[in-house]
Amino acid sequence: MASDPVGGLSRGDVIYLQNQVSLPRNPSEERYDGRDRFGASIAVVGSRASWATSPGTVLAGAAEILSLRDYGKTYDMPVGENLSSIDNGMFEYVGLLLVAAEDATNCTLEGATLPTFNRGSTYQQDGGINAGDQLICDKPVQAHLITGDVGARYESRWYLIYPKDIWSSEYYSPVGTAADGDATIAYVYNPDAAAITVNYETLSGSGNFTVNAGATAKFQMPTSSGGRFYTANGKPFYALITVGANPSANNVHDWGLPLVPKGALTTEIVTGWGPGDGGSTPSTDGSPLWVSAVADTTLYVDFDGDGGPSTAPNGQDYDQIFNIDRLQSITIADADHDNTGTRVFTVDGTLITGAWGQDPAVAGAGNPFLDMGTAVLPFPVPSIVKDAVLIVDNNDAGVPNVGDRLTYTLTINNAGLTTLPTTIVLDSLPAGLTYVAGTTTLNGVVVADDTTGSTLYPIDEAGFDIPSIPAGQVSTITYNVDINAAGTWVNTAILDNPDVFSEHTLIVPAATPNQCLVSFASDNSGTDAVAYSEGDNIFVKVTDSDLNLSNGSVESIVVTVNNDSNGDAENVTLIETGVATGVFVNTSGLASSATSGQGAQNGTLNAKTGDDLSVDYQDPYLGDSCSATISFPPPTQEKILYLKGDGVGTPDQDLSRTIPTAGSAKASETLGGGSAGSITVDGAATSGSAAVGSTTITFSHATGSGTDTLMLVGVSFECSGATCGSPTNSSVSSVSFNGSATGWFRAGQRY
Repeated sequence: MASDPVGGLSRGDVIYLQNQVSLPRNPSEERYDGRDRFGASIAVVGSRASWATSPGTVLAGAAEILSLRDYGKTYDMPVGENLSSIDNGMFEYVGLLLVAAEDATNCTLEGATLPTFNRGSTYQQDGGINAGDQLICDKPVQAHLITGDVGARYESRWYLIYPKDIWSSEYYSPVGTAADGDATIAYVYNPDAAAITVNYETLSGSGNFTVNAGATAKFQMPTSSGGRFYTANGKPFYALITVGANPSANNVHDWGLPLVPKGALTTEIVTGWGPGDGGSTPSTDGSPLWVSAVADTTLYVDFDGDGGPSTAPNGQDYDQIFNIDRLQSITIADADHDNTGTRVFTVDGTLITGAWGQDPAVAGAGNPFLDMGTAVLPFPVPSIVKDAVLIVDNNDAGVPNVGDRLTYTLTINNAGLTTLPTTIVLDSLPAGLTYVAGTTTLNGVVVADDTTGSTLYPIDEAGFDIPSIPAGQVSTITYNVDINAAGTWVNTAILDNPDVFSEHTLIVPAATPNQCLVSFASDNSGTDAVAYSEGDNIFVKVTDSDLNLSNGSVESIVVTVNNDSNGDAENVTLIETGVATGVFVNTSGLASSATSGQGAQNGTLNAKTGDDLSVDYQDPYLGDSCSATISFPPPTQEKILYLKGDGVGTPDQDLSRTIPTAGSAKASETLGGGSAGSITVDGAATSGSAAVGSTTITFSHATGSGTDTLMLVGVSFECSGATCGSPTNSSVSSVSFNGSATGWFRAGQRY
């Protein structure tokens, strides 16, 4: 490419450098086909794509264009041809492409010396790359891998590889498995000499997997979910993802991208090139913009990067907003089916990550759909983050209260590509906070108090000048404040070059806490539960007027339900039952299951008969705490006992668990079992007396009509005087009801 000035560009302007390159390449012709170099006075973004005129965009690739400052000297290859056991054929071919930033660049690949090449020159290692291969250069280079399935039709992928010195212990993915089930798979490479444990978090839950020393492991992303991958001990690793990675779809929707280290993420991304398809005028959204965030936030989208009809809280114009949950993956498409120049940003300091590429659930299998994609690299913008730490806790509550002291920290980060000039920081304190004289520092050096203004605080009123900050560096301001009043204190720090800000909200409650109450409930009305059965939904109620921080809105809190028997735990969001009630209940029950839900924070509590649950809550503002327990008790047992008439025993009324034989007139009854209840008498009837010498006594009795009834018959008699005869001649031979013998009776005598 000739060294030609492009001229001035306005925000959102896009330059397309596009041409066909005939093969074999004629070196005397100037073509935009690699080796080209460009620069600008402020940060710009760019990407590169290419495909053969035949078969077209079904055999294509795209790559991110790195800033020269992100080139490196040492690279490890995270994937390669030695991954046949886990790659679904995607890495049967792996080649390496390099481009040099300086003249006389020398490299070795796995100890073999490569030819020397100069600034803008490229080197290709045509296949034979294995996971774990190491590239070492004496000057900075940019590296890409091209992978493919040998013998397959169309299938290939391009991957930017970051230099090893910027590898991270934490990455975020913006792309999940497609809605049609076409898999997105993360490949994680461990450069360490010992195995590492990589933790993951997605919308579906969390967990971990082991990556052996010098090995690569894979993890399939859930549908519509981004992901976080990290090591708890800070061990660095590398991660990339393949999209459309099903064996049956590898050659239909095939692209991939590197995951961006968290330390490189910013609050803004800009798409260099992002058409919905490969037509001269895109007419579909086959290749959208994919975005995920590290926390719940609002995304502001400026299609084409030229502003929009609405204005964000930071004063920047936009076209559309999206409310997004932490680790959710959403797709964004411009109405003109072209995301080129689209700018996405947050105003609350939330970091985001993005990609542009084919959506397997939308794009068709043939032309003009684009079998390619790239990471949308974080746009390098200066940012400011404000935070506070409690340093004097007079009542040992662990949370800020009146009379306590805080340290505020302002971190100004120049993630730009050029030096940030002298910058004004303005930070006015709210009424509930008092500046502690002589406590302001800049990068650890004490800053003199302001003796000419209305306060001693040197950062309010006209603000404070921070000297220039080099690209990629940070400046830090700290100061102390005393809390002098209860209330909600919003403290905003503004960075005036450019106009970005960070808002910190401090909630200081009244000095005397109201004790919270927590209980398990049977439903979302908050009715107390005595116990749960397997499969029941779990409800929790918290009552604490201190948690009502706004009298004008319904608020929410989060509690954790623990299964103390197996260690499972699930967070539950409780919603205030009305404005200013101070009573919080989960409106949808937490699902429980005796067979599923193993693993914490997956939306289902694994709980079975015999398990014990607990919930603990601590007021985050005043520190008072409360707890409750409940159980899944075993069901009450019932034993069926039968009266048998085997002629053994006196009287002949033994109890047995043996079912009487067919035709037996013996009765059965259930003993024990149900919960305690009352016994009601339907009615009673007696016979009175009978004359001496009578052989039969008959009387009437009206039985009840309900279920679960029992009729008791008792016979007793007495006789006095000589007319009665001998007692041995007096007995009861039978009792009948409605003309049928009862089969058993109990009689008594009294003399």
